Amino acid sequence: MSLIFTTKKVFSGAIALRVISLLYGLLQDAYSPVKYTDIDYMVFTDAARYVSQGLSPYERETYRYTPLLAWILLPTSWPGAFWFSSGKIVFAVSDIVAGWFILLILQAPEGGAMITEQGL
Repeated sequence: MSLIFTTKKVFSGAIALRVISLLYGLLQDAYSPVKYTDIDYMVFTDAARYVSQGLSPYERETYRYTPLLAWILLPTSWPGAFWFSSGKIVFAVSDIVAGWFILLILQAPEGGAMITEQGL
C-alpha cells in the first residue's frame, strides 16, 4: 500500500490534477456559456484592479478579504488573458505548498508538537 502512495507520486498527481484543471477551466471559460471560474475570482481580480488604480480593494462591494490578497493578485489586472489567469496559478501553487506544509507537520516529532527543550 505504501508503494502506491509515495510522497513523490501523491504530489506529482496533485500537480498534474491542478494543471489539468487549469487548462480545462481555460477551455470551458472560453467556449461554454457556463463558466468554470467562480465569481469569487472575479471579486479578487476586481479588487486587484482597484489597487492598481491606487484605490482600496474594498471599493469592490463584496470584497471581504485581506488587502494582501489584492496585492498578490495585482498581475491579474494587467492586460492579457495570461495575466488574468495568473491568479489561478498562484492559488494552485499555494494549494500544493499548503499540502507540503501539512506533510512536514505530520512528519515532525510528536505530530508537529513543539519539543519543550527547543521551545522559546
